[in-house]
Amino acid sequence: MKTQWLYKVSAALMIVMLAVTALPVTPAYAATFTVTKTTDTNDGVCNADCSLREAIAAANAAAGADIITLTSGSTYALTLTAGGTGDLDVTSSIVIQASGATVAIIDPVTTAPTNYNDRVFDVSGAGNLTLDTIRITTANTANDGAAIRSAGTLTIQDNTEIISNTSTGDGGAIFQSGGTLTINGTTFTSNTSPGGDGGAIFQDGGTLSIGATAAVTFSGNTTGGAGGAIHVAGGTLTVNNTSFTNSTAANSADEGGAIFYDNNTLLTVTNSTFTGNRSTNGDGGAIMINDNGANLNISGSTFTSNTAQDDGGAIFHDGNLFTVTTSTFASNSAGTGAGGTADGGAIRITNNSNNAASKITLSTFTNNSITMAADRILHGGAIANDGRVIIANDTFSANSLTKSTAGVGDSLGGAIYAAGTTTVHNVTMSGNTVSESGTGTGSGGSIYSLAGAMTIANSIVANGTENGVASNCGGTITVGVSNVDFNGNADCGFAITTNPNLGALTGSPQYFPLTTGSSAIDTGSNAICATATTTNNQSQNGLTRPMDGNGDSTATCDIGSYEAPALTPTVTTITTDSPDASLVGGSVLVTVTVTGGVTPTGTANITGADTNCSITLSGGTGSCNVIFTSVGSKTLTATYVPDTAHTASSDTEPHTVNQATSTVIVSCPGTPQLYTGSAQTPCTASFTTSDGLSGSLTPTYSNNMDAGLATANATYVGDANHATSSNSANFTISQAASTVTVTCPVSVLFTGSAQTPCTAEATGVGMSPVDVTASLIYSNNTNAGAATANASWAGDINHTGNNGSGGFTIGQATSTVTVTCPVSAPFTGLSSDTLYGRSNWSGHEPSGCDRILDLLEQHERWRSHGERKLGW
Repeated sequence: MKTQWLYKVSAALMIVMLAVTALPVTPAYAATFTVTKTTDTNDGVCNADCSLREAIAAANAAAGADIITLTSGSTYALTLTAGGTGDLDVTSSIVIQASGATVAIIDPVTTAPTNYNDRVFDVSGAGNLTLDTIRITTANTANDGAAIRSAGTLTIQDNTEIISNTSTGDGGAIFQSGGTLTINGTTFTSNTSPGGDGGAIFQDGGTLSIGATAAVTFSGNTTGGAGGAIHVAGGTLTVNNTSFTNSTAANSADEGGAIFYDNNTLLTVTNSTFTGNRSTNGDGGAIMINDNGANLNISGSTFTSNTAQDDGGAIFHDGNLFTVTTSTFASNSAGTGAGGTADGGAIRITNNSNNAASKITLSTFTNNSITMAADRILHGGAIANDGRVIIANDTFSANSLTKSTAGVGDSLGGAIYAAGTTTVHNVTMSGNTVSESGTGTGSGGSIYSLAGAMTIANSIVANGTENGVASNCGGTITVGVSNVDFNGNADCGFAITTNPNLGALTGSPQYFPLTTGSSAIDTGSNAICATATTTNNQSQNGLTRPMDGNGDSTATCDIGSYEAPALTPTVTTITTDSPDASLVGGSVLVTVTVTGGVTPTGTANITGADTNCSITLSGGTGSCNVIFTSVGSKTLTATYVPDTAHTASSDTEPHTVNQATSTVIVSCPGTPQLYTGSAQTPCTASFTTSDGLSGSLTPTYSNNMDAGLATANATYVGDANHATSSNSANFTISQAASTVTVTCPVSVLFTGSAQTPCTAEATGVGMSPVDVTASLIYSNNTNAGAATANASWAGDINHTGNNGSGGFTIGQATSTVTVTCPVSAPFTGLSSDTLYGRSNWSGHEPSGCDRILDLLEQHERWRSHGERKLGW
């Protein structure tokens, strides 16, 4: 004890010194006790052999705040049922902490032979217990609060874990009867109260704060009563930065899958998530408010896939004021049971009709539903209201009522059902549906109002259906100013039925932006938007209303939850269209500049040509190419499609388009063409145009028959959009060869004169024969023998000259010897030898003519032998 006293004195002196010097101080503790063993003993002394029970007893006995340190990773078993009520009683200020970052585990041994059946800690009204990096697990008791019962001050923090504790009373892990309970950085997992309420925590008084400085998680906690994670019967509860997952209120008629609040105080939930929590036999899949005086404030929170058998898939509010803001409700569902009425796939509000209206603002409801295979009456796929509520600056998308079995039950209000006073201002709804398979009424794909309970203004209802048929509204609605009913069979009685041009869901919480040309931009009521109790000049996308969303220099509120940003007027200018004039089919570069305040982005569309184009602006300018396919005076138009900060604008520019040019090509052979006597057509021709046309042409010719230079001509005649053009090419026709033929007889007889018996003619392709006999020149043509005749022709324009020759034989002419004798001649006395050169005729002397014939024959013989007789 002396040592402990010295600790306390030293600490006190240190605090005084720090205060005097005005330096920051850290908490000082009177004593620190280190638990040295994991077994459960109690000898009344915490020394070198100190158990957890002994350390707590020593700390309770010591003055001031004390620290007990457990070894991280070690498990400290509780086996003794003695000492107070068997649990660990805390009557002073004690911090129990682990020695490191890993938890130290406190684990009651609930099995034989120990059968520890008491809670772990009992904090008295005067006690102050802080658990830091501690795990309490598997406590099991019939008493309230298997892990802790606290009437004093209890702080649970720094990665502490409360796991798998069971109480058959209330508070599977913790029972708070009063005082202050502060929880930060802690996990509650699989705690249960099968015979009571509050699967993890039961609060019966005092103040409970969760997650104020560090995130807290509740996962898989269950109760056989109400409040799968937390049940509040007294006191106040504040929840921040906390997740509730898969908690369940399981038994018949019990409610609040995560939180059951049965106290006339304020429950505040901020920046928290509720996912997969269930009220399997009652109301309020995530939260149930069950006191007429209770108020519920929810902000910045998300409710996803929570379910209730009856009403309020996420929240059932049977209390006083209910305020929801900047929160998301997605895929929650109600009505999983059979019989009766199922109301509010996400939220059910009732029993606050005599008080001030509740408010649901700046929040989003998507894919919430009531889907039944039983004959039940279904109300409000997202919200069902029997109390008083203001719904403002909210978005409802794809919420639904579906009854898939026959029956007489009605299905009313795919998104909202209003049986109590419901004020709807600046809300956007799209794609909500009602489907009724029985004989009951399916009505109000988006909204249903009973007997005028709903007043709606400045709101959009769009794309709703009843049994697959377009319908947005059902029942009797009090219609205020400036509403849009689009694609809903005009059953709402709203003044505006043109397209609001809703964009895709975006933001957090999500909303439908209004895109260019929306019928909702700058068409709302500024008075409705300024109503402080509803829209309050707010918007779901964070802009203060009203804005000049259409750039007309007048700020006017938009219809729906979204407010289009103020637009800056723009000026669009076509700065160039080059070339101007252009040709048909030619590319024209169009450059556009858009100015106005901050440099505009977006696109500029160029029209007026036959092939138009679009420009994505960069630095407020850009270019693209257009094409014209016809001549004439044209007008180009540039239309700026604005970004979210600018107005649309346009500009025009005159432009001239002339005929496309054309080119004709004539191709002729480079080698001379031989004269044929016919017209020569060896050339080809074709045309092309500047816009890509092409084809063949048939040339015309001149001088293309006779040898010499010939010409081929071709012309493309064009049309209205294409210019005429011509071209020509030359080719050469060369002379053909000629043949000179000399025709002579085979032979002629010697005449003693020059013989010219031959003829000659010139022939060639494409010509008539030409008589060239006159050109004959003979040689050796007088005497008997071989004679030659040569002819020549000089040619003509189409033929080359040539020569020809022939020959013939001159044969010897025959001779005739004529002997003329007188009838008689006188005798001269001359001997016959003298006359004939011989003296006798071999014994026979012819006489008269016989003699002469004989002499001739002899003469011939002599001649043939080269002999000549003189005197013949």
